[in-house]
Amino acid sequence: MKKYVLTMVISLITITSLFAATSRDLDYNIVSSGTGYGVQGSQFVIELQMKATTTQAELGSGQMRITFNSGAMTLNTGASSINSDIVNYDPGLGLVYSNAHVYSPATGKVQAGIAYVGTDNPLSSYDIPTGSWLDFAHVVFDITDPSQTSQIAWIETTPETQFYAEDNTTSHTNNSFAGNVNITLPVELSTFTIEYLNNMAVLYWVTQSETDNIGWNVYRNTEEEFQSVTQINNDLIEGYGTTTEPHSYIYVDEIENAMPGDTYWYWLESIDLGGQSHIYQIASSITIPDPNDPGYNVEVPVLYNVINAPNPFNSYTKIHFTLSEPAIVEVSIYNILGKLVRTLPRDVAVQDGQAYKGTSYWNGRDNNGTDLPAGIYLYQLEVNSKPYTTKKLILMR
Repeated sequence: MKKYVLTMVISLITITSLFAATSRDLDYNIVSSGTGYGVQGSQFVIELQMKATTTQAELGSGQMRITFNSGAMTLNTGASSINSDIVNYDPGLGLVYSNAHVYSPATGKVQAGIAYVGTDNPLSSYDIPTGSWLDFAHVVFDITDPSQTSQIAWIETTPETQFYAEDNTTSHTNNSFAGNVNITLPVELSTFTIEYLNNMAVLYWVTQSETDNIGWNVYRNTEEEFQSVTQINNDLIEGYGTTTEPHSYIYVDEIENAMPGDTYWYWLESIDLGGQSHIYQIASSITIPDPNDPGYNVEVPVLYNVINAPNPFNSYTKIHFTLSEPAIVEVSIYNILGKLVRTLPRDVAVQDGQAYKGTSYWNGRDNNGTDLPAGIYLYQLEVNSKPYTTKKLILMR
């Protein structure tokens, strides 16, 4: 009889220990690069992750907090969320998590958290794995000042970042934090469009500002999804580093075996000085036109209404032009002796109402980046490689 009672006591102790809440060590990480992360057009996207250091942990109630540069970004609460696998977790007794939230409790702070409302039983809570990261929160910021840095960092102290086991009393221990990111928000992209000219897809994009931008890559796909894209440029397209002036870019894609009706999608990727990749998820597309279509125009367009302003100028001037059809335009600057001093990046006239308009910028420097002396200069426009008008401008110092 005594042996039986002793066996029952040992069994009860064993069962109780199996279901007792246990404190585990947790690691935390921020993902800010790779497909879908980092700078995405006018947004900055990160993922907040967690894992158990050595032994699987049970996810009770808890929260994690980070800081960010509120002068550069604002939290987009509508686009931010807790992992839906956790929110919708049902161990067979109904949903066990509530109050999933990502919000800003104070200026420059983000809190991502959840409440566990299930039973005090590890079989009813979500598992925090060991060996692989658990995506906990998807966080999206709207970039308001691309000239600043992100300054994203963990708040490592408790209770700012703290999670409990399934009894909501036993606290897990914060072990390590990784992924703090203070990168530039490098490029403010204002225009990205494509025209089909001279049997080529001509990509055109304009930046309003750039920070530490060393260059661009261009990607193409026959479907509107990025996972299976092909990089089409062999060499990095040089960027303008750090600048607050607008700059335009052109890339010509000579698509092999393109057929009328085929559609192609394009994406841009900028690379900063730290090697960080920023893929712009805003895609532009082009459908190959039928040359027999009466609306397909292969004639050299008419150029009219060319003007530069300001004129005279002392920092930079804009050369505006209007065309009857889309075209590639190149502007060359000559001194009064007729010597070529600057060839501006090629531009594309894009549709604006019934006409096609474009703008080139000149900062008063030659092709080597040296400031030119004050004086009278001439600029000549070429449209689809054909010389057109030549006009005068005055540079003042």
